[in-house]
Amino acid sequence: MLALCLLASVTAGRLPGRKERPEKGSHPEPELIVDETPVIEAQWEGLSPSQIDQFRANGVVIEDVDGVPHRRFQHPGEPSQEIKDQFPGFGNPNPVRPQNHNLEIPRRPRPREEPGCLPMGPIGMTVEGYVFFNPYTIDQEDAIENEIMGKCNGHPSPDGAYHHHALNNCTYNGTPDQLLGVAFDGIAILSPIDTDGRVLMSRDLDQCHGKVDSDGIYRYRVTSDFPYVLGCYRGDPRNVDLDRPDCTIPQTTKRGTFIDMLVKLASRLEDIMDEEDIVEKMKDFRNERRERLRNMRQKAHRNLKKLFQQRHMGGI
Repeated sequence: MLALCLLASVTAGRLPGRKERPEKGSHPEPELIVDETPVIEAQWEGLSPSQIDQFRANGVVIEDVDGVPHRRFQHPGEPSQEIKDQFPGFGNPNPVRPQNHNLEIPRRPRPREEPGCLPMGPIGMTVEGYVFFNPYTIDQEDAIENEIMGKCNGHPSPDGAYHHHALNNCTYNGTPDQLLGVAFDGIAILSPIDTDGRVLMSRDLDQCHGKVDSDGIYRYRVTSDFPYVLGCYRGDPRNVDLDRPDCTIPQTTKRGTFIDMLVKLASRLEDIMDEEDIVEKMKDFRNERRERLRNMRQKAHRNLKKLFQQRHMGGI
């Protein structure tokens, strides 16, 4: 079992330009490529006053007491009626229920010497007052690839907690450095577009899914690819046991096929249709799909055989 944190970090460097192929037999001296990008010392800053105001504007109650090293974030965790009305639905049998989130988040992140792996379930709070979950399903699969999300790319857990495993596409407006939430270690979670207008992917970030921005402050970034929000904790979260057994799960994910997703959907509709009927329908679907593929291969084989005969018989 490997830690959830992606221990194989991706380091960004400049790629050399395309070189002409050397003549056969020649042995040119290797060229030393020097990356002159300045190294920026990371600064560890908590949420700014304007970012705190964005949480409060969405109904998040924040207790900010002088002398206390953390802030308390409180929100019922209940989305709009429009989102609530989607569930049960989208293959998810769970209704959305109020959660009364009461979370302690450090004012100022304390960097860890070694990144801390993520627990299952909640890993941070969204700016709307919901929670971000880690990228996995309860079966330790990529949640985005293997589960069906609702209209805003979120869904409820079995206890009714509405949450996101990735970007909330209903509130993201495409602006650079948009605040999307805060991790439980106090580090801000921003949009995939940085100040320079670059659309970031996981390969542009470190193993915890963050980077040092041009102002020197380290922040996490949401991307469109796995692990989507966080890969591990760069700071020390409060009240999160980083050594508990379910903190270590496989590093790789099992990406489901379209058929797998349909099977999962069918298994969640037992209260609507007879289970045996669903299984038979899925078997029929798979058999029809195999038959179509078999017919396509046979047709392609016949065409290739015909073309071969024509060429060797002088037809073309």
